[in-house]
Amino acid sequence: MSFEATSWALKQCHLKPATKTVLFCLAERHNPKFGCFPSHARLAADACMSERSVRTHLARLEALGLIRRIKGTGGKHKREATRYLFPFEDRFEVSGSGQRKAESTARKPESRRQNLPTNPVMESLKEDGVRDPGGGSDLLEKVVRALGLDPSGRLSHWWAKESARAHVASWMERHGLSEAAIVQAARESRKVHPSPPDGPKALDRFMERWARNQDGAGRRTPRRSTDTAVPAASLEEQLSQLAGWITNGRYVPPSAAPPAKLRELLDRGMVTEQDLRRSDLM
Repeated sequence: MSFEATSWALKQCHLKPATKTVLFCLAERHNPKFGCFPSHARLAADACMSERSVRTHLARLEALGLIRRIKGTGGKHKREATRYLFPFEDRFEVSGSGQRKAESTARKPESRRQNLPTNPVMESLKEDGVRDPGGGSDLLEKVVRALGLDPSGRLSHWWAKESARAHVASWMERHGLSEAAIVQAARESRKVHPSPPDGPKALDRFMERWARNQDGAGRRTPRRSTDTAVPAASLEEQLSQLAGWITNGRYVPPSAAPPAKLRELLDRGMVTEQDLRRSDLM
């Protein structure tokens, strides 16, 4: 480990957190006498990220002129190792765009403010090969935007997982909500919970309550067969079925429990006011 290398790496405050982490891990593996020869696997273990991400950040550091890679210079026992050079070393040379970027970086005044991530759990959707939920009409992107988040920015890893897309789509099947109703519910959830949710599962109960409180608005109409006519149930049968739903704690669609029917159930003694409150009908 080289104090000069780590001290220099800490001063590079213009980098993104993940890129700076890789640079600092490189600096920690620097030996003032022999150089710096860590493998991608070693850097991935040190930085707690995948080797693919490490390679991406190394390429970014080299493009910025902060490191130089020389392959196959590891000596007798490290023939295939890559040596990493830093700007403060004598052999460091960059050319072309890397040189121009290095010079422009050197001209920038050193920031006294330490740029730390607001949430260490946050990660980019595009990192580690996770697909960005962009796509214009994609429901997941619409939900993320309705929550006040940026789909192309840094999101919680629960939003970044590919399973988030399927989970958001499942609200249509589970609760009979349309895409427009789901987006509207996501937007309304911020009024109840000012902080955005860490992932789609945190919205499950809100979506369920939203579907329950909607009086048919925004809900998909199930397709019914028109081959045979179904006779309408009598008032007695309707009241008996409705009373059974309420007393057994089942979900009661608002359209199936208009105030007139609820008053009729109370007058006949088929349900109590406590039963209606428990079912959110009063």
